Amino acid sequence: MTKILFGKLKDETIVSIFTESSSELTDIESEFIQPDISNSREFQLDYTLDADEWFYIEPSSELHDTMIKPYLNYVDSTVDTNPISGDQYKTLISIYLVSKENISDKYKILFNRIFNKYCIIQKKIISFNTSKPELKKESKSVEFTGDVDAYWDGEKLFFKKYSTIKPMFKGIESLYREASSEEVNNFLETDFFVIDEAFKINTIGERARKNIASILDSRQIDFTCARTRKQYNDYAKEYNELNFQIQDDGKFKITKAVDLTHIINILQERLYTSPITREKRVAHNTTSVS
Repeated sequence: MTKILFGKLKDETIVSIFTESSSELTDIESEFIQPDISNSREFQLDYTLDADEWFYIEPSSELHDTMIKPYLNYVDSTVDTNPISGDQYKTLISIYLVSKENISDKYKILFNRIFNKYCIIQKKIISFNTSKPELKKESKSVEFTGDVDAYWDGEKLFFKKYSTIKPMFKGIESLYREASSEEVNNFLETDFFVIDEAFKINTIGERARKNIASILDSRQIDFTCARTRKQYNDYAKEYNELNFQIQDDGKFKITKAVDLTHIINILQERLYTSPITREKRVAHNTTSVS
C-alpha cells in the first residue's frame, strides 16, 4: 500500500508534505475522500453539471505526459523530493494525495486546489475548543478544506469546474481551444456584424473566445450567405426580450459584451421556447441528442 501527500508549487516544483510514516496522514485521509463518479460525462465547456455529476477527460498519451505524469514522478522515490519548507506554503497551487492499494494497481490521485485565500500568513482567532475562550495565533498555514477538485482514477481525470483545475494541469487548454485575437477580429469583421466604437474587442472573455472557436471550427455557418443571415435575423426576432440590435441590412450590432453573448447564443442555436409552458430559455450546452 502506498499513500503520500504531495504539494505542487506555482513554479512546477513538487514537494512532499506527509509520507506514509506521518501520523497526520490518517486525519487527511478521513476528510480527503474519493468522490462518487458514477454519474459522469465527457467534458464539454458549455455544459452545466448537475450537483451529482462530474466531468471527465481521458487524456492521450501526449497529454498524460504533461498533465498527469509530473504528479507521479516522485511517488516511487520520495527521497528525490524535498519536504515543503520555509515560505513555500505561499506558492502552493495544489496538494494531492497519491495512493495505490496493491502493487499491480494503478496510482489514484485526489487533488485539492490551493487558492491564495487559503494561505494564512498571520491571523488571530478566538478558539472555543476549551472550557473558556482562548485567543490564538495562526501563521504560516494553509487551510485544508478536504474538497476534491479533481480525481485521477488511473485512466481518466474527473473534475467539477474547468476554471478551477486549469492552472493545475499543463496542456489541458488544448482540449478546448480559444480563438486567437486574429480569429476574433476576422469573425467580427464578417458581413454579419456592425461593431460600435464603444465595444472593446480586447475585453472579450475566455468563454466567448472558446465559443467563437467552436463556431469557426464547426464550419456550419456560411457568413457570406444573405439567406443564412435572414434566418438568424428571424430566429433572433423571436426573442425580442434580449434587445437584439438588427440593422436595416440585417447585420447584428454589437455595442457591449452582452450583445456578443446573445449573438453567440443565436449562432449556436441555444435559445428555445419550452413546448408546454412556452417559457423562453437558454440551453446550457449544445450537445446533440442523436
